[in-house]
Amino acid sequence: MGKKRAEIYKLMCNYAAHPTYDGFLLVAPNGRDARIGPFFRASYLKSVLEELVKRLSPFTLAYVSHFDNLQPVFLEGKIRFMKTFASWAEKHLGIKYSTDNLED
Repeated sequence: MGKKRAEIYKLMCNYAAHPTYDGFLLVAPNGRDARIGPFFRASYLKSVLEELVKRLSPFTLAYVSHFDNLQPVFLEGKIRFMKTFASWAEKHLGIKYSTDNLED
């Protein structure tokens, strides 16, 4: 997993966090005539949404794990989310999370 994180970090650094040639190609695809938004490009929107989907669910999983003494209705929602996320992550990300210790 560490190597994959390093690849993701490098990608985010090159395209979003630091001024690099690759990053400049996002706003000047032909190497000149940069366009600083707002502008719509379907491929960029698709990429942003894919990253949000990949990152938001694990973040939510980490966030909800900080709450232990929940009312039953919230606890049930937390468990349902964690099971749904585990199923989704295995199908779409190829990551297997164990839900063995979750109460029904």
